[in-house]
Amino acid sequence: MRKKILFSAFLFIVIATVYRFSIFSPELVSFSGPTMGTTYTVKFYTTENVKKPSDLKVGVDAALVRVNKLMSTYDPNSELSVLISYLKINFLTLAKTWLMLLIRHY
Repeated sequence: MRKKILFSAFLFIVIATVYRFSIFSPELVSFSGPTMGTTYTVKFYTTENVKKPSDLKVGVDAALVRVNKLMSTYDPNSELSVLISYLKINFLTLAKTWLMLLIRHY
């Protein structure tokens, strides 16, 4: 009796696994595009949630545009470039002020 139950359970698992993979078969897909003076490529296996590369490409492109706007050293209007420019100007002013204080003090 126990052997019949184990065999039935094993057979059920095998049939369920075969059925599962026969319904949806993941495939390797890729997409690429230009970014920050170079290119990128993304490769992934499709899932039930993401079956088309275009579903994911839109999000990747938007994320890369955002990173470029934040961190580009080539774009003078990126947040990093603006911060560096601000620090250069204010650091020089600050350094001159400290230097004058030190000279007067000693």
